[in-house]
Amino acid sequence: VNADDVASALATEVRAREFLMLSEVAGVMGPSGLLTELRSAEVDHLISDGHITGGMIPKVRAAQAGVQAGIGHVRIANLDYLLGLSHGTLVGS
Repeated sequence: VNADDVASALATEVRAREFLMLSEVAGVMGPSGLLTELRSAEVDHLISDGHITGGMIPKVRAAQAGVQAGIGHVRIANLDYLLGLSHGTLVGS
């Protein structure tokens, strides 16, 4: 079982308004660097183009599922976000 899927399911079940997915990286990387926002419609394209790879794929998919299930805000970030040093990537519908 993927931990990101479990965390997303739990956040959905408790009807979380916000869900922070901590990662080793600052957020989701796109063609020009860190994406501050990522829309569900962009996910498949970024995966097929090779911009989202490896362990970030299940993390983005879990974030996408959480947004579709009604979580208000899902953000993928590292600890720098908690320190106010980074914005991470806000995943939206």
